[in-house]
Amino acid sequence: MSIEFAFLADCVDAVPIISRWYFDEWGHLEPDHSIERAHDRFAESITLLDNMSERSLLPDVLFSQVYALRALGKRRQALEMMAHALRMVLASGPLNPMRFELPAVALLSADAGDAERAVEFYAAALQSPYIRNSTWFEQFAGEYIAALAAELPEETAVAAQERGRQRDLWTTAEEILAELEEGRMV
Repeated sequence: MSIEFAFLADCVDAVPIISRWYFDEWGHLEPDHSIERAHDRFAESITLLDNMSERSLLPDVLFSQVYALRALGKRRQALEMMAHALRMVLASGPLNPMRFELPAVALLSADAGDAERAVEFYAAALQSPYIRNSTWFEQFAGEYIAALAAELPEETAVAAQERGRQRDLWTTAEEILAELEEGRMV
């Protein structure tokens, strides 16, 4: 099975599917949210980005799909999507490197049974004020990673958190991409 990567603006027929994924994953966080509202937001975003010829936000959309694929139990596809998005991030030099990537990597590491690495990556993610102040990321990843950290020996968890705080985010993106391309992050 292969995955084809395309701009959502070029695949408008996929909007209902992606809207459903978005709603199923995050709809519960907004009491008045509905699948129709999610669909309308995606459709509006596509139109706006397409009219602006704006492709710089595509990595954010791809990373959102990583979370959706993970939630659907499609780990291999999530890892492939992660690699594709990281290539784009590293090629374009975004203003906020690793904004969405590290929480996803932390969750995927946890899914693979590597709690220490998950704790390290989430601590690195917390370097970003966006992640550090996000209720969504705290509920979606932070609480789960904190529970994993609590199960580790205290010195192991503290060391992993300190390594994460010291990580250079750009270098971390390069390392993760290399692991993905070499098939080491399975």
